[in-house]
Amino acid sequence: EISECDWSSDVCSSDLMLLFNLFEAVPAAKDGIDKAIQNGYDISQGTIAGTGEPGEFIHVPVNLKGVDTKWVFESVTSIDYLMKDVRTSMVINIIFSVLVILGMGIFIILLLINKVVKPLSAIDKAMEKISGYNLDVAEEAAKVEKYKNNKDEVGNLVRSIETMVKNLVGIVGE
Repeated sequence: EISECDWSSDVCSSDLMLLFNLFEAVPAAKDGIDKAIQNGYDISQGTIAGTGEPGEFIHVPVNLKGVDTKWVFESVTSIDYLMKDVRTSMVINIIFSVLVILGMGIFIILLLINKVVKPLSAIDKAMEKISGYNLDVAEEAAKVEKYKNNKDEVGNLVRSIETMVKNLVGIVGE
């Protein structure tokens, strides 16, 4: 029967010779087939015969009506092929995550600039004028007017300075 086999394509006229050729080329295949018959399937990793690449082997028993011979479907896929889409998705997710984090960082920085830095800058200028005995802080007061009703530290500071300036103007005016 060996003369009836085309060894270049592993096609033989005898099922026994085909299995013999498979088990000769890949001895671990017999274990996978035996496990698949016992458990209903088998998934394992190993080296792909012929290429030497790491691969994943899936064995699933197939029952054919009217045939007593046990058949097992084998699927062999290169790990590199399996991981190709995973790597692409991972790169896309990392880039997306970095962009989202950058966007959130920019948003937080702009929020801090508008809610903290700008009012503190105007308050600083007003305090410099007051420390130089200049109580005319109307320009600075106009800049921080919108922060006066805030229920945070900046709002408290604006209200306190406004009260201090009114009290100083009252003392100087007497």
